Amino acid sequence: MVYAVKWTNAAFGDGEIFIKHQSWINFRLDAITRVVKTISDAMAPTGKLLSAAVFPGPSMAKKMVRQDWGNWPLKAYFPMIYNGFYGEGPEWIGRSVAEAVKAVGDGAAIYAGLMFPDLKGDDFEKALDAAYSNGAAGVSFFDGPNDEGLERFKKYLDEHNYAPAK
Repeated sequence: MVYAVKWTNAAFGDGEIFIKHQSWINFRLDAITRVVKTISDAMAPTGKLLSAAVFPGPSMAKKMVRQDWGNWPLKAYFPMIYNGFYGEGPEWIGRSVAEAVKAVGDGAAIYAGLMFPDLKGDDFEKALDAAYSNGAAGVSFFDGPNDEGLERFKKYLDEHNYAPAK
């Protein structure tokens, strides 16, 4: 905490910083992006790929937690698109994936992070349709799935001629 206060004061001078002030917001976005770029630069010589589980949709992530992940140099992103947490239906998953794919461009893959317990009934297939039809390279599940869910997922992949990741 002391380091963060010293760093903030060095950037903005002594005094109270209002977190809604645009210069503070930009400072925070840039600070996290610099950390990610530093890690990416350190990883580059190893040939290993760098990925992250991030908050949903770059615009939400910027506002909620100051993640400017659309500008991070990663190869894969796992946005936590927990539709139930945000009171949204499965179609919101598609909108979030579309925004993410547009933000990262062709250089990285989006794997929609789905909260399995939120996907009841046919919402499971609707969520998968929304993710894949909007450009997701795949999906990742948080908190599940159970054996039945895995069977449904395998059936979905087979029916749509998708290959599971290896």
